[in-house]
Amino acid sequence: MVSDQTTLDYTAPNKNTQIIQIDICGTEIGKNYKNTFGLMGDAKSVLEGLLAKASNKKNSSWVAMVKNLVDDTLERQRELFDSQEHPIQTARLLKELSDLLPDDTIVVADTGWSAVWSATMLRMKRSQSYIRAAGSLGWSLPASMGAKCAAPGRTVVCFLGDGAFYYHLSELETAVRYGINIVVVINNNSRLGQCIPFVQEAYINDENKYEDYKRKITFSPVDFVKIAEGLGAEGIRVENPEEIHTAIRKALSIKKPCVVEVLTDCMSRGPLSPSI
Repeated sequence: MVSDQTTLDYTAPNKNTQIIQIDICGTEIGKNYKNTFGLMGDAKSVLEGLLAKASNKKNSSWVAMVKNLVDDTLERQRELFDSQEHPIQTARLLKELSDLLPDDTIVVADTGWSAVWSATMLRMKRSQSYIRAAGSLGWSLPASMGAKCAAPGRTVVCFLGDGAFYYHLSELETAVRYGINIVVVINNNSRLGQCIPFVQEAYINDENKYEDYKRKITFSPVDFVKIAEGLGAEGIRVENPEEIHTAIRKALSIKKPCVVEVLTDCMSRGPLSPSI
């Protein structure tokens, strides 16, 4: 997927670079990068075909460069995983979640920053599955219910932000009514976080306008635990980093839909994503 998020806002590579784009959907090829050589098909099949045709299948200098980049990124991430900051760093939340996910877990992440955070910070095993609910904001909640219905014997965890949760939170009642026992982890930073960088850029020279617009993307304090309980689900609120582990363990053990609301910092930073 060649989007603003997967290319750091079209800087890696920049838009003038010629690229080879592999996509199963032909209409996506060249959509965002005009100087594109397109290969339409399933990514795995296309790459296997290219590998079979490659004359030189080893590039030690490139491998070494990539390894250094990965090692550097992981080192910077480790500094955030143990954060004791208040509000909670999103990286710390995802580190705790990684440690506790059962081996059979299906993680359904929302689009936007939920996808960026989970894709870069969540550590998963081969026996686990990851689904990004790309497209409209918030549909990771009903998507996770669908995943649970398709694989009732597996643990299903939905990871989304508070802005996304607002879109389809009424589906919790459906999950309760039909016994679709999912765990919903809300990264509650009280913001529509994806809008923040654009607001900062647009109003960087006008602090009064920036403060006014910031209010428009900032939510009033809402207790999602009470909402979950009102819809018949369980709810757990986490305000401190040391509470995350116990809260997630409890949620995974409850035999009904459960919401874990984690109060996080709207300025949480991550080595693989711009500060927001």
